[in-house]
Amino acid sequence: MQKPRTLKEILEQEFAEVDLDEKFQEYMDDVYNFECVGGPFAFLNPLLVLKEMDPTAYDQEFSSWKDSCVQEGLFIKYGDEIYWNSDDYEDAVNTFQEEAHDYIEFLKEKIRESIESIEDWEDLEVILFTIENV
Repeated sequence: MQKPRTLKEILEQEFAEVDLDEKFQEYMDDVYNFECVGGPFAFLNPLLVLKEMDPTAYDQEFSSWKDSCVQEGLFIKYGDEIYWNSDDYEDAVNTFQEEAHDYIEFLKEKIRESIESIEDWEDLEVILFTIENV
C-alpha cells in the first residue's frame, strides 16, 4: 500500500483551481452593467472598461474581491496564489483523511503480523527497520 497523498496532491490531481479571472468577470457582469446608460454604451464590458481606463482601480477591485471570497468561504487560498472552491477543498480534506486512516490501519496490521512472527526477539530490530521503510 502506498503512503497517503498530501492534501496538495489530492487537490492538484482531482480538482481544478478556481479560474479567478473568469469568476471575477462573472462577478463584474452580475454587479455592473451599462444597459441603463443605453445607446452604444449598453454593450460595453464593465471589467474591460475598468481595466483599460483605470488599471490601478482594477487591481484593487480584483484584490478586494478575492479577499472577500476567501472571507465568505467561497474559495480557499492554498499557498501563495492558488485558490480552490471551498466544496472541492472540503472533499479533498475528506479524501486525505480516508487515505491516511486506511494507511494507518495497514501499518497497524503490518506491526501485528510482525510481532506475531517474531520467534527470536533479536529479529525485532530487523522487523522495526523494515516497518520504518514501508
